Amino acid sequence: MNVLSHELYRRGGGILLHPTSLPGPFGIGDLGPSASRFIDFLEQAGMSYWQMLPLVPVMDEFSPYQSTSAMAGNPLLISPELLLEEGLIGQERLEGLPDFPEERVDVSMVLSWKQDLLKAAWRSFEHDPGSSLKQDFEEFCQHHSEWLEDFALFSALRVVFEEKSWTEWPEEFKKREPSALAWAKEQHADSFGFHR
Repeated sequence: MNVLSHELYRRGGGILLHPTSLPGPFGIGDLGPSASRFIDFLEQAGMSYWQMLPLVPVMDEFSPYQSTSAMAGNPLLISPELLLEEGLIGQERLEGLPDFPEERVDVSMVLSWKQDLLKAAWRSFEHDPGSSLKQDFEEFCQHHSEWLEDFALFSALRVVFEEKSWTEWPEEFKKREPSALAWAKEQHADSFGFHR
């Protein structure tokens, strides 16, 4: 057995933990500083692996195995601390937090607070013509356009149609008629951009 294949099969310890289970002040764990601290802890404990459940957007049942996309990330995993660090929100957004329970995730409370936070970050991003993130964002959108455009439009339309199943949408949207999709993309451009 050569050294490379031996390394591939080296035994190691690890843990299965979804990032939403990490502790923190924002009602749900995320991929910010608490995740970095957890990785440091794993290394200090001699662990080699951090196994996670899927990190995709969740639907009404909040299961990582029932998602609107196999490619997109779960916006609940966006770190408020990193949004602050990037200048997309102000410090006041992280003060006077809701009274999130410490022992469990109150999904409806977290969803409400985090949606407002992410929309504020989006407005800040949109209205800052000098943002250095804009070029990175456009490159990301171009690189992932194969799935991102449809996902963003689908997500915007889910809001328009009050989270109903796409099978209950008007025919022109169910059948993905190009004129209806183009109209929706224009009419709901802000929501489309937010979901991108």
